[in-house]
Amino acid sequence: MHWIARITSLDVSYSRQRSSSFNRAGDEPPGWYQLGLGGLNDFRQVDGQLATSAAENTAVTAGGSAALGLGLRANATYRRTRGVTWSLRAAGQVPIRTRTRDWPNGTITWAFTPPRNSIGKILSSVTAQVGFRRSETANEQPTFVQGAEGTRSSGTDRTLTPSISLSWIGGIFMTFDATRGRSEQRTAGNEFRTARDLRSAALTFSFRPPGNFGKWRTPIRTTARYALSGNNTCLRSAGQADCVPYIDSRQVQGQLTMDTDLPPNMSAGLQMAYILNEERQSNRKVAQLVITAFVQLSTSVGQLR
Repeated sequence: MHWIARITSLDVSYSRQRSSSFNRAGDEPPGWYQLGLGGLNDFRQVDGQLATSAAENTAVTAGGSAALGLGLRANATYRRTRGVTWSLRAAGQVPIRTRTRDWPNGTITWAFTPPRNSIGKILSSVTAQVGFRRSETANEQPTFVQGAEGTRSSGTDRTLTPSISLSWIGGIFMTFDATRGRSEQRTAGNEFRTARDLRSAALTFSFRPPGNFGKWRTPIRTTARYALSGNNTCLRSAGQADCVPYIDSRQVQGQLTMDTDLPPNMSAGLQMAYILNEERQSNRKVAQLVITAFVQLSTSVGQLR
């Protein structure tokens, strides 16, 4: 039972909400309605008058975190919702049902401090994290044709987010992160598939220029960043075997920022950015090079009397 001691937090909650609205209701609702008593059928009509809409939504949520040892920590969340909305249509009410579920959904984090007598002489700390989320949604509602089968739509979304941060001696900081997402949306026999990918890296450090460039009282803060992203979407129509792509966009971005303080009350910097946007579905490519120099002056005056 030692694993129970590793659980640092645990939360479980359940909620249910009922509501309804009426149109052209001249009388005040009865006391049981104002107090929220009764079941969903009691909210759908009052004294023979049908509600314009009546809804019931329930949600179950559970979450917790645990320390796994060796610098590992895990967090997990579970959520499920169900809802039904009775909407007034012609002389009757029709139900619109929805449900969602988020599971699995959590992150695992690892924090490590290298020993000083080995690699710790140059690497001060390491932090790594990976997160995963899977979300499912569904919707059902009747059609306007009497006796016809209702329409259904559903979707699934999955996201994976790994990242790592490295802190080196001398104030050097490096980060690497990525996001990988996949989703499918199904409606009326058609299926949309979307793939999203994002990768980026950043390097932050400070340095003092050589003496040939004069004496600098403050170091030059430098940040270099590189990012690569892509978005692809295809459509598989009803009765079709292949998924036909119609969106394929890519972006590459590189950025370098340098700034420093110039005593007593001035700061200056330089930023260079290169951006490449590519729309492959239309065979279009646009590249931009942006160079920005900035100077900031801070002043203050006394109060006039």
